[in-house]
Amino acid sequence: MRARVEQSSIVKRALQQPTLHFFIIGALLFAVHRFVAGEAEPNTVFVTPSLKADLARRFQDDKGRPPSAAEAEAALNAWKLEEALFREALQQHLERDDRAVRSLLIEKLRAQALLEVPKYQPSEAELAQWLEQHRSLYESPRRYLLEWLVVERALPGAAAERSQLEAKLNAGADPSKLGRPLFGANLNTVEARERLGDALTNALVTLPLGQWRASESATELLLLRVKSTTGGLPEAGELRARLLVDCVAAHQAQAAALALWKVAARYRFEERP
Repeated sequence: MRARVEQSSIVKRALQQPTLHFFIIGALLFAVHRFVAGEAEPNTVFVTPSLKADLARRFQDDKGRPPSAAEAEAALNAWKLEEALFREALQQHLERDDRAVRSLLIEKLRAQALLEVPKYQPSEAELAQWLEQHRSLYESPRRYLLEWLVVERALPGAAAERSQLEAKLNAGADPSKLGRPLFGANLNTVEARERLGDALTNALVTLPLGQWRASESATELLLLRVKSTTGGLPEAGELRARLLVDCVAAHQAQAAALALWKVAARYRFEERP
């Protein structure tokens, strides 16, 4: 009887200790947490209603109809297998040994960074600067469809004859029936310089289309007509649209690259012997 009294007294004194109170409260909180939230094992994968709904949407997109109960179950089982294998591969760090997987994960981060960059709207001045710096991306080599008549400079009265020919051409005469050699060619700038010389080639840009103009080379007097041109810069509307797309894309890529370097800055690299 005396022993029971002493044991009861010891228990009462123990219950009055603050340290014991702390451990009791902690144990109760842990038990409540396990009851409310449950204790997940390391390999526990939660299957949520939103996951099932997403699998059903994928089936709908692929087949054009909702899945049956059996099809939904099969899709869920396939997902479970893939998820388990994926997590197992990560636990075994298999992604570190596979360059293809490593590259894919890196590219996914790059794509994610690009999508997260705020949309950029360049000014007209920035577009003009972009064109100046990248003109070769938009400008194609010019080509000139040409016709020309030749009068040898050394002939007596060559200048007068050319004037007469020019008057007839401007009056609508057929250039092939004027008794002088008629030449035609579709030349780019380099070819035009070889055939016509630098001075005349430089003047081609300013010559009005379809009109005969007097010109000359070192040995010949010419009557030349630019029938059509191709190349150069696109029309203003098309050019601006392309400039806008390319300038924005370059800015977005630069901003995404900066964001990725900020990620890399969170890591410390040490060289070891």
